[in-house]
Amino acid sequence: MGERNGSSIYYDYLNELTIIMTEKKEYLIELDSKVGDGDLGLTMSEGFKAAYEAIRSSKEKDLGKLLFIAGKAMSSAVPSTMGTSDGLRLYAGRKSI
Repeated sequence: MGERNGSSIYYDYLNELTIIMTEKKEYLIELDSKVGDGDLGLTMSEGFKAAYEAIRSSKEKDLGKLLFIAGKAMSSAVPSTMGTSDGLRLYAGRKSI
């Protein structure tokens, strides 16, 4: 098996996060309903889905640019505090590459 680059690993990572957040959506809603407004499951599932779809549909191969694309997509899809902060973390991650 050939060596995988960072972009390839990131696609898989973001896809797995999307699957996990979708599977745990109702549980996150239940938890958040006890201490917040109950939108965490929606925010996380929709945000990671948007981030993954954005990089999947992009022709970009540069990992830093993919992080920017993912962060921007998440912030746009779920403009809540959590969506914005998670989007900014993805966006800021490109600086460490």
